[in-house]
Amino acid sequence: MRSLARIALDRLLDFYPHHDVVSVEWQRDGPWLLIDLGQPSDRNGSPAGFGEPDAIALHSFAIFRATGAVYQMVDGAVNDEPLLTL
Repeated sequence: MRSLARIALDRLLDFYPHHDVVSVEWQRDGPWLLIDLGQPSDRNGSPAGFGEPDAIALHSFAIFRATGAVYQMVDGAVNDEPLLTL
């Protein structure tokens, strides 16, 4: 059986299908699962991006482990209203 946090992560990835998981932090003593998703740039096809690493826009989220609710994070702070609920 999958945990609420895992179900919420799957739903988040369904919600943002073109983003990649960049980092996941399981807070050992805290209530959150912290997720950073990366949105790749489309510099690959442009001459200016030749030979340069892709730029990635990071989007941060926090999943409340007890309920599976997904919250957006801005500057390290969790928004008051959930983005997704189970």
